Amino acid sequence: METLEKIEVYEVSDDGSIIENYLWDAYEINEAISEDRHIIQFGWQGSLYEPKWDFVKEEWVEGLTDEEVRQREQEIIEQQSKLNEADMQALAILELAMEIEKLKGGS
Repeated sequence: METLEKIEVYEVSDDGSIIENYLWDAYEINEAISEDRHIIQFGWQGSLYEPKWDFVKEEWVEGLTDEEVRQREQEIIEQQSKLNEADMQALAILELAMEIEKLKGGS
């Protein structure tokens, strides 16, 4: 029995939003297409926060507005900043613990 190569495909709604992604072989893809499902057989290039299929351009586009993209980017920057603050606090606690050990007569 021959095994068919499976590829990642995306099923999208009528407005191009991703419904689900699958790992399918050619038979499964053709079966879904014959059922009039929108199956996109390749992913997007670059970074998109919410990929959306543009049926006119026949390509993936950003599903968020420019304002929503800016908001997501700001959230990422804030999250990275919080992680850095947490690292700094952990380092300060470690240094404090070492100083306490020295005061207790440890090495």
